[in-house]
Amino acid sequence: MANHVDTGAFWDSVYSSDNEFFGENESVLARRSLSLLNENNCKTILELGCGQGRDTVFFARNGFNIRAFDCSGKAISQLNEAIQNWGLDKRVQAMQADLSRAELLQIREGTNVDAVFSHLFLCMPFDDIQLRNLFDLAYDILNPRGLHIFSIRDKKRDKMYGTGTKVAKDTFMINGFSVRFFAEDEILNFNNKFDLIKLEQAEEEPCSLSCIFSIKKSTVNIK
Repeated sequence: MANHVDTGAFWDSVYSSDNEFFGENESVLARRSLSLLNENNCKTILELGCGQGRDTVFFARNGFNIRAFDCSGKAISQLNEAIQNWGLDKRVQAMQADLSRAELLQIREGTNVDAVFSHLFLCMPFDDIQLRNLFDLAYDILNPRGLHIFSIRDKKRDKMYGTGTKVAKDTFMINGFSVRFFAEDEILNFNNKFDLIKLEQAEEEPCSLSCIFSIKKSTVNIK
C-alpha cells in the first residue's frame, strides 16, 4: 500500500468517535448471504475487515462460528465487548491483523473454514498484488467447495466514483477516506479461482454495490 492508506491508527480514531460507525444492523451483503450459507451447510466463516462487528454478530447469532480480523485494535475491542454482551464468546474469535502485510500468515495458520466473507473490505486502497494475495488467501483457507462472498463499490453505478482526489488506479480520497472502485469484470478476474454463483447489485447509502457469491473451484489451471 502507498502512503495514502487508511492505517489501523486511522481507523482507531474513526471508531473511537462513533461506536456504530457503519450502523447497528447487519449489512445488505450479510442478509443476502444467509440462505446460501445454510444451503451449502456452512458452519465456519472467516471475515476479513470486520470493523466493529455488525456482520460478525449477525452471523454468530444465526449459529455460525466466526474468525474475524480487522486492522483496528479499537474495532476489535468494541467487537469483543459486543460478543460478551450477546453471550457469543464461544462462537467468535476476533483478532487484530494488518491484512496488507505478512500478518496474512497469521490467518493461514488457522483451521480451514467453509466460507470467507468481506463487506467492502476490498475497497480499501490495496494495489493489484495485495488484492491477488487476498484472493489467494481466500482460496487457500477454504474447505473444498467453500464459499467466497464479498462486495465492492461499482465504478459504473456509484455516484461517488471520480469525486475527491485521485490517489491510485480507480482509487480516490473522499472525505478523508481512500476508496477503490471496481468494474464487475475486473473483480471477477481477481476471483478467477472461484465459480460464480450469482452477482447481485445493491444500494447501501452512499454506496452502489456489486455483491459476489462464488464457490471454490475443484481444480485451478495455473498458467
